[in-house]
Amino acid sequence: EREYGDDEELRTLRENTNIAILKLQATLGMFLRDMQEFMKDNELTDEEASQITTYKSNMEVERAKLNLQIDNVITRITEQNEVDKVTRLTTQKNLLSDSINNLYTNIDTACTDKKFTNIEMVTITSYFSTTLFPFQNVIM
Repeated sequence: EREYGDDEELRTLRENTNIAILKLQATLGMFLRDMQEFMKDNELTDEEASQITTYKSNMEVERAKLNLQIDNVITRITEQNEVDKVTRLTTQKNLLSDSINNLYTNIDTACTDKKFTNIEMVTITSYFSTTLFPFQNVIM
């Protein structure tokens, strides 16, 4: 945990960013739990496909909120000429975005034929873990 001295604005930005991260993590965790359930019988029903679409929509809302918070922090630390922190945070934001996009791509690919192979199930579960990893690095 970094020290922010008397900078109340930066402390608030940090708290809001961490809250946004936790909300996205919670949505991702519920999505993982349900995806594992959907994949158990190796088939995807129309109802499950609809639930996947809902999860992806919910994740996009949470991702947008997180990106807004991260952008606010980037703006604030840019004003303080902290180039290294801006670069690090921008990189982490992009890694998280890429991870989420890769997760979606793998889910969409696996769902195309409404059947889950063992390889697809392992790959999807792995991508959920990969997507959770950048969260460890984003928290400021």
